[in-house]
Amino acid sequence: RAAKINAMKLYNKHCNACHDKKGKPTDFGKELATTDFTDKDWQASTTNEKIVKQITEGTSEKMLPFKDKLSVDEIGALVPVIRNFAKK
Repeated sequence: RAAKINAMKLYNKHCNACHDKKGKPTDFGKELATTDFTDKDWQASTTNEKIVKQITEGTSEKMLPFKDKLSVDEIGALVPVIRNFAKK
């Protein structure tokens, strides 16, 4: 059985340069036009599959791909974390 993934710990470790603990862009993230995860319109228009693809492949010149740093399960575990920011 796979160990339980601490998705918030992963988020804080890998995402915090561009996204703060509340899901908003950091100052550095703002320079890269980072997504604001608290934006309800963005949340409504983005699929879970698109979030997984974004984390896995990144975006040229903006977001690094995490496919070599995180497992498929770890990337999948980040989706509910990202979704949860809209509920606050």
